[in-house]
Amino acid sequence: MGADLGHAPQRRRQGYRRLSPADRGIAWRSALLLAAAALLLRLLPMQRVVNLLARLPSRSTLSALDARRRAEHMADLFVAAANLHPLPTTCLPRAVALWWLLRRAGIDATIVLGVQPHGGAMTAHAWVETDGHVLGDPQQIHQAYSTILARFPKRQ
Repeated sequence: MGADLGHAPQRRRQGYRRLSPADRGIAWRSALLLAAAALLLRLLPMQRVVNLLARLPSRSTLSALDARRRAEHMADLFVAAANLHPLPTTCLPRAVALWWLLRRAGIDATIVLGVQPHGGAMTAHAWVETDGHVLGDPQQIHQAYSTILARFPKRQ
């Protein structure tokens, strides 16, 4: 089993090499946007970060069906890149970075915040949705968390 751990970086490199050049670009942008989102959220309140990022230009040429498929694909690549990212992050920077990545691609998305009672306290979670479809998290997230805020800006 210990010998298998030594092969993990090699398998990751092989997996990365199998990606198309466009998908490699998404993976790199995901890693960079995740680091930027984590830094911005340390310096500024979340609403200010999202409002600032919403002002940046985006492009959209996709139909609704194509946008959803593209969003799912980009979210899968984002999650893979985020899981390998050397910077430890929580759900909030991940949600902001994924929303930002999708927005840059011209895909409408919303950052959603939810809470869950947990032994006398509340736990919170942030995730991203497009047209009610959860990206980067299980679709059943609504069963575990009650939505408290889903008004963060869509692409303008």
